[in-house]
Amino acid sequence: MTGCLAIEAFLKVAGPGSPLLAAELRHLRGALAAAPAGAGARGHLEGDFLLFGVGIPGAPAPAPELEAFLDRYLEAMGPWATGTRFTSCAERTTWLKTCVPDGALERLTWTRALLDPDGVLVGPQLPPS
Repeated sequence: MTGCLAIEAFLKVAGPGSPLLAAELRHLRGALAAAPAGAGARGHLEGDFLLFGVGIPGAPAPAPELEAFLDRYLEAMGPWATGTRFTSCAERTTWLKTCVPDGALERLTWTRALLDPDGVLVGPQLPPS
C-alpha cells in the first residue's frame, strides 16, 4: 500500500502544472543493489527507486520558482526517501555528505587535502580544501 501512496504523491507533485522538463522514478536494484569488491566511494545505491527531476530556469518557471518547486518535489517524496543522493543527479547539492557514506567522505576529504591542498580541482560535490 505504501507504494501506491508514493505513486499518488509523485503524480500529485510532478503531474499537470509541474514546471519540470522531466520527472522520473528510476528503478534501481539489480547490479546497483550491492557494491562489488573495490567499488570505491559509491559502489551501490540504497532503495528501490531513484527520484529524478529536472527543469530549465525560465522555461516555463523563473529560477526562484523552479528552486521552490524542487524543494516541494523532494519534500513530497520525503517519506519514501533513504536520505542519500546519487552524485550524478545531485546538481543542487554542493557537498558530498548526503551522497556518500561517512567513511568514504572522510577518505575523499583526506585525499583532496593531500592531493589538492590549493583547491585547484573544482567540482560541485568535492569536499572543501
